[in-house]
Amino acid sequence: MLKAKNAVHPPLHLFVDVEGQGKKEYVFSSTFRVGRDEDCDLSIQHSHVSRHHLEMEFRDQCWWLHDLESTNGVFVNEKKVQHAPVLDKDVIVLGVGGPSISCTYISKEEANQFRAERREPAERSKLVYFVIAFILLGVVGFFYGKNELGKQERFREQALSLFTTVRNTNIAIAEVYAEEDADRLSKAQRIIELQKDRKDDLESYRGYLIRMGFYSELGDQIYRLIYSTASQFSENELTLPDAFVNDVYTCIQQYWLVENIEEYEAALNTAQFSNYTSAHSKIMREFGLPQEFFYLPLTISGFDSKKDLLSGFEPQAGAWKLSRASAEMYGLEVENPQEMAVLSSSANDDRYNFVKSTRASAKLLHDIYRKEAFASGLLTVALFLQYQEDQANGKEFSVGSLLTDAPTDIDSRNLWYIMERYPSRISREVYQDVVRIFAAAAIGQDPQLFNLDFTTPTATNLSSNIYRAFQ
Repeated sequence: MLKAKNAVHPPLHLFVDVEGQGKKEYVFSSTFRVGRDEDCDLSIQHSHVSRHHLEMEFRDQCWWLHDLESTNGVFVNEKKVQHAPVLDKDVIVLGVGGPSISCTYISKEEANQFRAERREPAERSKLVYFVIAFILLGVVGFFYGKNELGKQERFREQALSLFTTVRNTNIAIAEVYAEEDADRLSKAQRIIELQKDRKDDLESYRGYLIRMGFYSELGDQIYRLIYSTASQFSENELTLPDAFVNDVYTCIQQYWLVENIEEYEAALNTAQFSNYTSAHSKIMREFGLPQEFFYLPLTISGFDSKKDLLSGFEPQAGAWKLSRASAEMYGLEVENPQEMAVLSSSANDDRYNFVKSTRASAKLLHDIYRKEAFASGLLTVALFLQYQEDQANGKEFSVGSLLTDAPTDIDSRNLWYIMERYPSRISREVYQDVVRIFAAAAIGQDPQLFNLDFTTPTATNLSSNIYRAFQ
């Protein structure tokens, strides 16, 4: 349902480019129509434009476009759409090769200034009017600035609250996936309903980020990519620490792109040629886990299913570097050699079977995700690695033992809070692995941004519009 035309905020600044007619500027603060007919709010005389071509409305913290069954269609950033969000810096084209409309989100003050500049000022020669107007503008500007700061804070609070709701929904979804004896149809219906709720809340959350100008204020595309990748791990962009972001940035530029890019590509090739990619994707979907967990084995083993880690009390093995305790708890057969100095790939050890070890790892990740990390993807990865490290050094293993005395509210269950308040729980080595895994996932989101000629199972080519919120 379209909103009434008194909806405002944020105004939309349009640059309309019609071949042979030059560029014209317009500002709209409420629902408007574009077409060839004179009764349209924005009338464009061009053969590609229908009498009533499209309508724009503001809802869910974002401007939305609706094609009014136009003859030649509507394109947003070269993609044909019927109904779509229009974000800051997007370009609309009316029909192939038709007029283009560049869209920019502006403040209410900028909109008022735009309109004022196009009105003929009354009695220009009277300096007193100018002085009064200047004083009034200063007063209005002061209160407007104060109000804008208040709005930004309200937007932030709303976004944080919505993200907490999303994480609660993620936990609920994970719990449904964990039900073993439930009716499959009933499970599927509940998951679909919860996923719809999550989608709606995520759209509203991202709408607030747009209103705040969160991504548009990030100049470096790599930083934008890092924050976008955080959302793939179910992490809140607004609470991502600068230190972590900078660690990831350095890791991308140095560890992966300079020192280990050949290993990255070799791991992708191994996963692809051995059908590990499709197997991993299928198993993660079965447990409702982020596909970005693909970069965990890519980073720690390069998908080498014969990989052994011989340090510590007892070796970790396979592509996931599973410890004996983790493997046995989740149903794997594990070889028990008398001599621990050498452990070789064996048909008697399921850790070397990628599908079996991935399923066991997914079960462990799923338990950590819902019981201990409370749907924080990065904390899940960190705890998974920490359990393997602890068990390799002879410590007992049970999910939940690492954070028994940590606060149980969602906002406290993230990697940085745990490392700050409980520094002994997650080792520096594990943290460095998490940074590498996250950096690998960021590259995997958009290899083209780094001029890399390979594809990944999570590629979304975000550099084309890195801060597009609705994906």
